[in-house]
Amino acid sequence: MKLYKQSWASPLQDPVTAESRIFFSVWIDEDHVKTNELFYNIHALKLRKLKGYAIESRKFAADFRAAFKAHEQSWPNVGVDFGPLTLIQGTVKTDLTNLNAEILTLSYEFLKIAHLVDATLLRYKKG
Repeated sequence: MKLYKQSWASPLQDPVTAESRIFFSVWIDEDHVKTNELFYNIHALKLRKLKGYAIESRKFAADFRAAFKAHEQSWPNVGVDFGPLTLIQGTVKTDLTNLNAEILTLSYEFLKIAHLVDATLLRYKKG
């Protein structure tokens, strides 16, 4: 599952597949079904190419992560020690019968911090 805003992607492109985009995703893969691990992250792809902004990916990631620090305790097993493409990433142990509820919980938590993406982008807006 992916959550995003149209404004977080290259204009006139589908935000799911746009060359430059930011999105939150939640997934489970075959290798981790047995361990009941649900993954989540926030990706920031090719931000240098996002029209209307002058973004250096590493600076953007550092700025976002600094703002995220105040919310980190709400995110289980979260890490921020990644390259600039993965702003945050973590895992949640879940019973597969409770998968929908866990996805909703993570989604609501993301909605609480989505403003951090907007605020960070605003710092890099041209003009």
